[in-house]
Amino acid sequence: AVGLGIEFAFCVIKKHQINEGYLVTGMLIPLIMPVDIPLWMVALSVVFAVVLGKEVFGGTGMNILNPALTARAFAFFAYPSYMSGDKVWINTSTEAGQSVVDGYSGATALGELATTGSTSLSPMDMFIGSIPGSIGETSVIAILIGAAILLITGIGSWRIMFSALLGGVAMGLIFNWVAPYATSPE
Repeated sequence: AVGLGIEFAFCVIKKHQINEGYLVTGMLIPLIMPVDIPLWMVALSVVFAVVLGKEVFGGTGMNILNPALTARAFAFFAYPSYMSGDKVWINTSTEAGQSVVDGYSGATALGELATTGSTSLSPMDMFIGSIPGSIGETSVIAILIGAAILLITGIGSWRIMFSALLGGVAMGLIFNWVAPYATSPE
């Protein structure tokens, strides 16, 4: 709503038509933010992204920065503790006047799988996205629903989606075949 308001304001000031390009940005920004970031921080990030990342360069089609990623970068540098620190994915509710969790620190699911051979996360938690991370990267069901919407509406092409998936699987298999026991340098 904040970004759409800014778009309308710039359309009135510059006397040009509104275009639907902001709808994509408006859907992407919530997907790349942590689930528990305060909404006012998201709104301020959107203001920064739309004004300085898009409208300064002339608006839709003329911007050199992706507005959604500009919003994420602004939030990361302006509010680092909410984006990557000890306040990300914390249950701030209290029981008997005491905080339930003081902080969260741990290996990622892939890191844990690589070192121990198993993960403490259940398949259902990983499927619905009840794990730390941004909404658009942790919830398999949300990603599948989004893909279905794109395919049903004709916006997305199944060939492109399948090619991206097949390319990722193929590269993973190739790298594991070439160097199955290689580790990243420390």
